[in-house]
Amino acid sequence: MVIAMEQSNHSGKVVVTALYPFKAQNTDELSFAKGDVIIITQAPTDGGWWEGTLDGKTGWFPSNYVEQLAQKIGRKKDK
Repeated sequence: MVIAMEQSNHSGKVVVTALYPFKAQNTDELSFAKGDVIIITQAPTDGGWWEGTLDGKTGWFPSNYVEQLAQKIGRKKDK
């Protein structure tokens, strides 16, 4: 089962930012540095690992190493 995540950018893709660096231990994992922005491709509800793409590479990583970027849509406040 895959969790439905709120879309976080204008292109409709769910993106997260890395809170910590992660070094892949297996060929199906995704390495990244703190601050990298990853596009989520799968977010299963039955585990702590998500699949994402960074710099053209796709792999799995621990979901607790990232946080979803808040949607930043410019809105004018009522005066």
